[in-house]
This record gives sequence, structure tokens and C-alpha cells, in this order.
Amino acid sequence: MRDVERFLLSLPGIGRWSATFVMIRGLGRMEVLPDDAELLKAVHRVYGEPPPGDLATLSARCVPNQGYWAHYLRAVQ
Repeated sequence: MRDVERFLLSLPGIGRWSATFVMIRGLGRMEVLPDDAELLKAVHRVYGEPPPGDLATLSARCVPNQGYWAHYLRAVQ
């Protein structure tokens, strides 16, 4: 899995969010939880400041689809 992520990140113009998006939507890897600042901002907007627990704890109820949880959380901005 990390090999795919590393490959995607090596492509010009592909950052962490884009690589995660490709893995979730294009490759069906919904267990991928992106680690980026925009997701943390979205968590703070939806769950409050500070959010109840860390990112892993918040997304645990969505396993194995925490990538979708993170994607839709960011999309509701």
C-alpha cells in the first residue's frame, strides 16, 4: 500500500490529498486515512475545538472505510 502511495507522490502535481483521493476512488482503498492539515481543519469544524479524541480514535468507528469518512468530512467544507 505504501508503495502505491510513494509512486503516486512521485508524480508531478500529485500531493498527499490527491494521492489519497486516487487510492480511495480509483483503487478502492477505503482504509487509507490521509494525514494532512486540511483534514484536521475539517475535523475541528465538524467536531469542535478540540475534537473529542485524536484522528485515529474518531475514524475507528468507520473501519475499514475511514478513507471515505475523511474524504466526505473534507468535502462538506
